[in-house]
Amino acid sequence: MSLCTVRGLRTFNGPNVFLPQKAVSFRLNIKEDGGEFSNILEELERYLPNAAKWSPESLADLFIKTVIEIEKMDMELYVSFSSCREIDPGTYEVAVELIDEHIGEEAVYLAEELLNNCADRRTFGFEREFQGLQAAFSRTLYGGPTLYSIIHAAYHANIPTFYLSYANQFQWGYGRRQVRGRSTTVSTDGIKDTEFTCFKDTVKEFLADAGLPVPRGGVFTRLEPALEMAEELGFPVVVKPVSGHKGQGVTTNIQSLAEVEEAFTALLEAEVKGGIIVEQQVTGHDHRLLTVGGKCVAALKRVPAYVIGDGRGTIEELIEKENQTFVRRNNARSPLASINIDDDLQAYLRLQDLRLNSVLDEGQQVFLRRVANISAGGVSINVTDKIHPDNELLAEHVAAFLNLTILGVDVLADDITKSWRESPLSIIEINAGPGVFMHLAPAQGESIDVPGMIMKSLFHSGGRGRIPILVFSRLSRAMQERTTNIVRSSGQDLIVGSASAEGVYFDGKFLSKNERQWTQVAVLLRHQHLDAAIIEYRDQDIVDDGLRYAGADIVCLLEATEAEQVLARDIEDGGWLLVAKDLFPLAQVPERVKVAVIDVDGELSTPPEGADVLATIRDGVPVFLGGGFEGEQGEADESLSLAESITASFLAKIMPVVVDSYCKETGGA
Repeated sequence: MSLCTVRGLRTFNGPNVFLPQKAVSFRLNIKEDGGEFSNILEELERYLPNAAKWSPESLADLFIKTVIEIEKMDMELYVSFSSCREIDPGTYEVAVELIDEHIGEEAVYLAEELLNNCADRRTFGFEREFQGLQAAFSRTLYGGPTLYSIIHAAYHANIPTFYLSYANQFQWGYGRRQVRGRSTTVSTDGIKDTEFTCFKDTVKEFLADAGLPVPRGGVFTRLEPALEMAEELGFPVVVKPVSGHKGQGVTTNIQSLAEVEEAFTALLEAEVKGGIIVEQQVTGHDHRLLTVGGKCVAALKRVPAYVIGDGRGTIEELIEKENQTFVRRNNARSPLASINIDDDLQAYLRLQDLRLNSVLDEGQQVFLRRVANISAGGVSINVTDKIHPDNELLAEHVAAFLNLTILGVDVLADDITKSWRESPLSIIEINAGPGVFMHLAPAQGESIDVPGMIMKSLFHSGGRGRIPILVFSRLSRAMQERTTNIVRSSGQDLIVGSASAEGVYFDGKFLSKNERQWTQVAVLLRHQHLDAAIIEYRDQDIVDDGLRYAGADIVCLLEATEAEQVLARDIEDGGWLLVAKDLFPLAQVPERVKVAVIDVDGELSTPPEGADVLATIRDGVPVFLGGGFEGEQGEADESLSLAESITASFLAKIMPVVVDSYCKETGGA
């Protein structure tokens, strides 16, 4: 019999009954006499060296730690939370935080296989399996260095993040304050400006009109005039496609008409769109200046991929050795990409009278490519603290002409520490949606937290893209209408939406109904003009899919099953729980949450222990005691049940304060 067996594995893409985070859940059966605990842990250390630092309390705890370690992918990904409950002797209900659904599932199965082999002391090809899982992660949405960094920054800032599969983009925040996007291209960007940056010829023309430094040249679709332009400019020249990115199709340092013809013909055969640029090659080192919200926040010097000879190894062997270094692991957290041997690399070697089998002298440095793009194996050096203020201002001027949140300005400069007005510098191209991980993890120099800066730019003044959210475990149509009116009257011209068993409504008007509450809430919070949301979440919806929001401002539990009580767990700091008397022990409510107990019997005269306010009934009129509401009265509503009437009256008291707290925040688009 195996040491451990996994059954009933499921994934949740949001908070759920087990964890406030996305999670993979499963039943874990443990054979407690499956082997000596210390022997299993010792065997595990052969495969996972970090296991030597663990102090697991049980075999179930060891299993969870193994899953988390695998999910971190040897990249220290942000996976840390878990829950574990023994439901029968040797059987546990387990949940572990996940980033990607498929990777989370496979990490559980790999942990199961690994620990069973460790218990039996069987040799296991873990490294092969783990590398396969790492490769699979690199192909997921989160496998790209820049996108993962943006998601991580939002996670760290506690900004709600959900993936919109139908649009292949992420949504940060809700309603009116949401921002959507993929990587560093976001919904607040102007689409025409984004398109504009793709056409290098018109961009260069505009920058020249603005008096900014750009190289001379032209755009051609036929070889003959291109050759004439090259002759007029004088060598060296550059040939590149009008539309393109990441240095693709760019040939630099062309020294003859024959080389112009070769590069031009290659692009014609590739059927590039928009034409082909022939321009003068300007001297200088390659730099990326990055603007966020119109401000130049980072500068990076980029050096083409190179190898240094040792007097023994061939260039191919030196490349292989370089690719094995830590910084070139080619994953979501490695500073540099692998150096790929392709036709362009070999052609550039031939220009230097070298081949892949050439042996370099000790200390001899050979560049492998013309371009310095990080994606092509280039080396990144942070120079943010060295850039001249005039050059920062130059990048900001370029950004000021475009409605783009994040912009990359590529320049060639002899000396970035000197003003462009005094030392040679040319703008080579500009890029919407630039990569930013290279600033966060340069190969040399200090890290610049550009992803964090992006989140701060998108969500100003400490905002988190949130809107007021009210959640009910039961929501009658009458209570839904009454709550909508209360919220609308709490601020000026508020658009209020709701999602309940009745369907999706905006300002009390029916839109549609979907049997899956997850989908209804997603539709509700996707609305770009939504100011506040009212959501009903019942038992089966929570158990089946988890929650499609993270954090509520007010939760109303007049009735609640065990699954529905999880709604009280995820209330925002300073938020309110309105709960029926004796529904569940108030001691389990977090101290950061304010509690109002709803007493329909009128039996209590003071708030019970653990509550801030008593909302009760006196002579048919709702009355509130404690928490600064001493003796205040509400209005009875005959269209509601007594519990709903008391709840609605108290909501009318606290809702203006909740709305006002959001009005003081400017966070979001």
